[in-house]
Amino acid sequence: MNQGTVTEVEGLIENGKLVVKGRVTIDGGEETIAYLPGREKAALLPHRILGDGAEVGEKGILSKVNSLLEELVLGRTVRIWEYRERAYFAFLPWTDVNFPISSTECTSAA
Repeated sequence: MNQGTVTEVEGLIENGKLVVKGRVTIDGGEETIAYLPGREKAALLPHRILGDGAEVGEKGILSKVNSLLEELVLGRTVRIWEYRERAYFAFLPWTDVNFPISSTECTSAA
């Protein structure tokens, strides 16, 4: 499985739909342009955040979307794959994420 780090991200309107495109640096230094699939996009940017009838454009909804994407996506490690001649990226499952725990921290949620 290819993995990399998101170094740039932006929301765009393509054919009337919101598309999230990112530049991912793959382990080893190679860069690729990849897209966030719909299910990942929906988890990051629920419709209620975007609002109804919001104005599209630099100062409208895209400005809000791009601010959120920069905060939530930049610097994250992602997996990359190709489907129908287009590269996609998605976040690693939580089982693949390790948190450093010191001996003084609580390790349970209880």
